[in-house]
Amino acid sequence: MSYVRLGWSVSFTAGIYVNNKVTMNTFGIDMQMMTLTTNSSDHDIGLDRLKYIVLQFNNSIFVNQDDTKAIDQFTKAGFNVISLPSEPCEQIVGLALFYKLNSILEGQIQVLDVNISSSGSTITYLHNDEEEPGPFEDEGWWTASDPNCYANLNNKVVALNHTWKALELHWDSYDAPEEPDIEEISIELTLEPNPKENVVAFKPKDDKK
Repeated sequence: MSYVRLGWSVSFTAGIYVNNKVTMNTFGIDMQMMTLTTNSSDHDIGLDRLKYIVLQFNNSIFVNQDDTKAIDQFTKAGFNVISLPSEPCEQIVGLALFYKLNSILEGQIQVLDVNISSSGSTITYLHNDEEEPGPFEDEGWWTASDPNCYANLNNKVVALNHTWKALELHWDSYDAPEEPDIEEISIELTLEPNPKENVVAFKPKDDKK
């Protein structure tokens, strides 16, 4: 059934790169949601999508997207780098999570509130759709419905690159797009006595004949 209120709490550990220093924090997330469709299977898939995104946040390093040098260095060292449109902090991480989760749920479930705290602070930041998007007003991975949470360096994807279908997390109600129309082609094979003169001619099928 639709319009069912849900709650979910989870934690993950990640690094924040600020002032040439990485600080590891354990973030606590508490969110409230509401189902918007009646497909219970899609609700389960939506919750699995949430878990997948949080898994990508776990053990990653958050870096300002303008700090391309740091992104390059961390990426070459094998770290999972998530770029943010501002200096990373608890509030910015919480907003990134709020917008990304709503993007990937694609109207099946709505995330109403995301509350985030961390081991490095005694403050909890509260986010909902009435909040000004700030630096998240521009499009980025946080507005895309795919599972990617990546660092974009010189327009090149340098981290995750998957699809929900490949992860077997596409919607139960998903309808595959129709195959594009392909013009029928007939093949006319002409054989000449001299093999060097043999040709294969491709001609579009003419239904009028």
